[in-house]
Amino acid sequence: MLYFLKRQWPVLVFAIFVSFIYGSHHVFVPYFLGGFEDYYPVTHSSNSDEAVFYGPRANAVFNDQWIAGDIVTYEHKDGPAFLPMLNPIIMGGLARLLGSIRSAFILSDFLFPPIIFLVLYFLAYEIFQRRLFSLLFATLFIFAPKLFLFPSPGVFSVLVKPEALYFERFEYPKITFLFFAFAFYFVYRAFRRKDRLSIAFSGIGVGLLFYTYFHDWVYFLSALFTAF
Repeated sequence: MLYFLKRQWPVLVFAIFVSFIYGSHHVFVPYFLGGFEDYYPVTHSSNSDEAVFYGPRANAVFNDQWIAGDIVTYEHKDGPAFLPMLNPIIMGGLARLLGSIRSAFILSDFLFPPIIFLVLYFLAYEIFQRRLFSLLFATLFIFAPKLFLFPSPGVFSVLVKPEALYFERFEYPKITFLFFAFAFYFVYRAFRRKDRLSIAFSGIGVGLLFYTYFHDWVYFLSALFTAF
């Protein structure tokens, strides 16, 4: 650990910076409200999907409601859930630890983006073996992932259209991308190094994709089939 801290301390500094940037609005917005209005980290006007679908599922876990009327959690009253179960378990479990779903949403913006940043760094370092390039890649990706969609027209919106930070959105991609990058990292290590630990973690990572996001495991299995 000491060896890692001596060699990789800039990465940890940048991870703290990422945490501050992604979580800063939870500090500044209540300050600007001045106590005249209540602050809610998730609202229908800010993101309807979070307010209507994803947030209530996490809140149901927090309240230990596995079947909550018309709110789809893990098991709907008329059949199985159509959304993966791991994401609300993580956010709802975090809420239970903190005592409120509001605190969980606030902490998630401080917590998950820097973890994603670290996974991206180690993934890039595993591929290119260049610390400075890996740090640059992870920094650009965590703040402006559309830059890597070139020649897609979406790349130009980064320069001309103000948007919310990409990994701020719950539950895709703030939680789901972490598992996607984790699986990508260990599958690459398994192909490259063929050690048992990497193979085991790659299997765990790919398996967890089935419980986080439908498109991720479809993309991943398609890519693995092409690679084979």
